[in-house]
Amino acid sequence: LEKNNYYEILLAGKTTTTGTINTAPFQLRWEASHHAASVISSSRLFVSHHISNSPFKLNVLPAITCASTSRVYRPALTLTTAGVMASFTVQSKDAFDNIRVLSVEDSTAFSFSIVANASLPEDDSNANRVQPSEDDAGVMAFSASTFYIGNGGYQVNYTATKRGVYNVRGQIMQPGGVFGSYYENDDMTDHGSDTLGLATETKPF
Repeated sequence: LEKNNYYEILLAGKTTTTGTINTAPFQLRWEASHHAASVISSSRLFVSHHISNSPFKLNVLPAITCASTSRVYRPALTLTTAGVMASFTVQSKDAFDNIRVLSVEDSTAFSFSIVANASLPEDDSNANRVQPSEDDAGVMAFSASTFYIGNGGYQVNYTATKRGVYNVRGQIMQPGGVFGSYYENDDMTDHGSDTLGLATETKPF
C-alpha cells in the first residue's frame, strides 16, 4: 500500500449478539512489518459512487517534436558514393520518446546538410549542448531535401559529388524569434531589482 492512494476493500460482518436491537461495534485495523497494528480512522474511509458515463475515453497525443529523442536510420548516414543520391530516414518523437504519428508542427521543419570541418560541443550532460553554427564549425558542402513520408517519418535525400569525410548535421528549426539573455547594462548586468523591488539576479530581461 502507498500513502494517499485509494484501495477498494470489501468487508463482510456478522453480529454475535443475541438481542434484536443490540449492535456489535467493529474496528478495521492494519499492520505491516514496519507498522504496528492500528485502527484505521473513519476519516480515511470513503464510500465510492460511480460517476455517470465513466470510464471516459481519453486520447493522449504526443507532445511537440523533440530533437534529442528523434532518431535517424539507414547506412547513408555513414557511407555513400559520389554522384549517387543517398537517403536516410528520420523518425520524429516527443520528449517522452513517444512516436509522433503526425508531421511536425506548423512552421517547424527538419533541416539536414552535409558539412565539412564540423565539430560538436563538449558532451557535458550538466550543460545545454548547443550545435555550433556553420560559421563557427563547418562549411556546408552539400544540401539535403526532406520529405514527409507519414506516421511521423521523414526521408532525407542528398547527393555528394566530391570524395572526402564529411559530417551530417541535423536540426529542428522552430519559430519564435531570437532567444537569449537580456541585460540592462553594457557589462551584461542588471540593476539588481525590478520596479517592485524584487531581486532580478537570475531574471532575464
